[in-house]
Amino acid sequence: MSDNNFQSANEWINWIENAISSTNIKYYDFKDFSNIKEIGVGAFGKVFRANRKTSEQYFALKCFFNLNNATVNRVIREIEHHREVDFHENIIRFYGITKNNIENVIDQSRNYLLVMEYADGGTLREYLMNNSDILTWKDKYNLAYQLAHAVSCLHEENILHRDLNSYNILVHQKSIKLADFGLSKGIHEVSIISTKLYGVIPYIDPKKFSIQSYSLNKESDVYSVGILLWEISSGKPPFEEPDDSLAVHILQGLREKVNPDTSIDYVHLYIECWSGDPDKRPSMHEVVKRLKTIIDKQSENDLPFQISKLNICAEKSLHGESSLQINNIPATTISSVTERDLFKIMINDMVIKIDEITGKKNVENCQLFCFHNYISNYDVNTKIILDRLSNNQNDPNSIFLLGYFNYLGVETKKNYEKAFNLFINAANKDHLLAKYYVGKCYESGIGTTKNEDLAFQYFENFINKTYSTGQLKVGQYHDIDIKIGLTLNICWYERAVNNGSEIAMCNLGLLYLNKYSDDKDYLKKAFELFKKSAEGNHRDGIVMLGYCYYYGIGTEPNLQKAFNLYQDSEKLGHNIAKYNLAFMYERGKGVKKDVNQAIKLYGNLAKQGNRDAQNQLDKLNEKVNYPCSIF
Repeated sequence: MSDNNFQSANEWINWIENAISSTNIKYYDFKDFSNIKEIGVGAFGKVFRANRKTSEQYFALKCFFNLNNATVNRVIREIEHHREVDFHENIIRFYGITKNNIENVIDQSRNYLLVMEYADGGTLREYLMNNSDILTWKDKYNLAYQLAHAVSCLHEENILHRDLNSYNILVHQKSIKLADFGLSKGIHEVSIISTKLYGVIPYIDPKKFSIQSYSLNKESDVYSVGILLWEISSGKPPFEEPDDSLAVHILQGLREKVNPDTSIDYVHLYIECWSGDPDKRPSMHEVVKRLKTIIDKQSENDLPFQISKLNICAEKSLHGESSLQINNIPATTISSVTERDLFKIMINDMVIKIDEITGKKNVENCQLFCFHNYISNYDVNTKIILDRLSNNQNDPNSIFLLGYFNYLGVETKKNYEKAFNLFINAANKDHLLAKYYVGKCYESGIGTTKNEDLAFQYFENFINKTYSTGQLKVGQYHDIDIKIGLTLNICWYERAVNNGSEIAMCNLGLLYLNKYSDDKDYLKKAFELFKKSAEGNHRDGIVMLGYCYYYGIGTEPNLQKAFNLYQDSEKLGHNIAKYNLAFMYERGKGVKKDVNQAIKLYGNLAKQGNRDAQNQLDKLNEKVNYPCSIF
């Protein structure tokens, strides 16, 4: 029926009445609805909220403007598709049809309204913007999973949405509700110079911008889902700043920057989804499967907060812009430089950025999406970079970078053995960063046989070049080697501190705190180290400085300063700081007592699986003394 061309709105009326009389569609008496309130208006019509009879349950009533042939087809398609997937909990329910019997001499067809499930959270865009401060990663992953599962359900029924964006996805009781998949063919005249559709341009498959006849398909839905996964993780719409050339830039490879603190697996997933090549995008079934794995992995990795967990800690976010962007080089410079020179500059700049990421970030957990975030600033496809590197193995930087691509799996499958051999090759050419990664491979048996003695030799060689990261790494390596004493460990950290590593400053302060807890001079040194680390915006250093002010370690007690520092670190995403803030609100330490605020903060942590926070929630009414937690 949905394939027929309706010649007039009268045929729409006939279709409805036939469907009702054959009991294919339930009819609701309009007089049973009350408290009718308009809640939305769009290009196709209006949406109202209403109660039915004495029930407190809300329904959504949807009417349409200008029921021409095209709109009638879309409405019929929407009804039919709803009936096919009505069983799915993350798809808006279609209940039936009602008719407003008020006489409309112009067009009787406008009196018919669809009776739909009501979503109390509004659109996904509104929900994310209104709840960005309270949504946990668990909440975000669940929203992403529900969205992917709903779209996968459509695809299993051979239904294409073609118009996925955060305007027409709804939220009800904190759950995704997919809507409007009958109106999807509205995007049939999209062009790269269109400005009327700016709000939805970021969600449209770039293929549509270059080929007007391109039919949006399942892969197009996957692209849109990739953008939505990013939006859910960041809490804000993609490309908020107006840009008349946005479609052109997206077609050329522009994508949003990775949000710090996002799971590497999650970043990998949405980057694959928004690939410019539809053949490289995963299926919706695979997206659902990988999101389920991410959720399961997060549950397994929730850790208790103990000071021992910070001994070898590292900041998880990458701040600052890239030091070079090819598209920012002045035209006068480009005219005097060859393409090969520009490529060499770009490669050197990437190695400098890897140096920075390795030296200041958590190498094990963070470098992949930090590097993706950085490399996305270039107007060059990473596959092209990989191909050029493979054909240019004459200088140490290119050799090392090709190894790094294989090590992380950038535009290629991870190949640790190949990465190790390339690192060895570059290290033999005296490439410092390659020596660090050779040491790392030997330490953990990555791509080679585990050999701690060789690992130590490479790290030590690395250090002798006065390289900050190497000194920090050997200090960390000594922490797990019981044959090496604490004094030598401190020596390595001191060398790293001299080279300006904020992580080493914090770790050395912790070592002083542990070893010389009764020595006032060393406690003052620890305080100064935490202070310097905090001045470098290292969030663990900020927390430890607050801890010193709270207990008067190496300085005079100052609860107000402690509270302010915990606030600063909590804004950087530090959950220990959040826990300590909750404690101070609970006890009125350094701030006016506010049990409700304490409950809110404890509750936020408890949702993430923090058992200490959950215990505090349970004990709060009992007014039991509980010491201020640190790590």
